[in-house]
Amino acid sequence: MRHIFECANFENRQIEACVALAKLNEIANECTEAEVLRQRLKVDENTFAIYTVIKQAVDRLDINQAETINAIYGNFPDYWWDAPQEIDLRIEVAFEVVETSKSFSSELSYCFKLALQIYSIHFSLEINIQG
Repeated sequence: MRHIFECANFENRQIEACVALAKLNEIANECTEAEVLRQRLKVDENTFAIYTVIKQAVDRLDINQAETINAIYGNFPDYWWDAPQEIDLRIEVAFEVVETSKSFSSELSYCFKLALQIYSIHFSLEINIQG
């Protein structure tokens, strides 16, 4: 009886491993496709991250809009350590996202959620680069 239970556990683990492997393969394919698209668009990782966030909400997004938002970060080089710069950065990013998103949503709260998502992605990319 114990042997049957162990065999069943082994089979369950094999199935779980196969499902996990399939998900990992799917993620790897998505990463590869994203990198190919990023290179085709000729943009850096930050601009591409911004582009993908906005692209989820806007079908007709111009890559220049993502580049404009990414360039805002260059105006605030110390936003990590300087609270007033961080506040100003968030305001400018939010303003630009609202301007960019006027064409697809008049709901201001949605635009600000999108701006916060962009800020969070850029912040996490900075952590990965620095850490």
